[in-house]
Amino acid sequence: ANGVSLKGVPLSQKYPEGNPVGLDLATQMLVLDPTKRLTVEQALEHKYVETLHDIRDEPVAGFRMDWAFDNFQPTRENLQQKVYAECAEYHPGILARDNAVLASLGWEISP
Repeated sequence: ANGVSLKGVPLSQKYPEGNPVGLDLATQMLVLDPTKRLTVEQALEHKYVETLHDIRDEPVAGFRMDWAFDNFQPTRENLQQKVYAECAEYHPGILARDNAVLASLGWEISP
């Protein structure tokens, strides 16, 4: 609808010298739709990591992750704000540098 293609370029095309089995794992882990993406369990069973996989040495959390912090409408502007705020956590100087631009956008990013 917005003219943006989400198909992407196959990793094998971007990394022609890459390990095909590793690229297959990465491709399956990077699927945009989380209902079609590999689960952690499936990823751990993938051929690329078969020599590293030991179910006896893979702890499982005893609780579900609280994703409430991720409860927002992922519009382009909201995603830009989230990424900028994350950058500002590591580089707080950008807030002062970009103060006028942030104000013009109506963004309220706290240090």
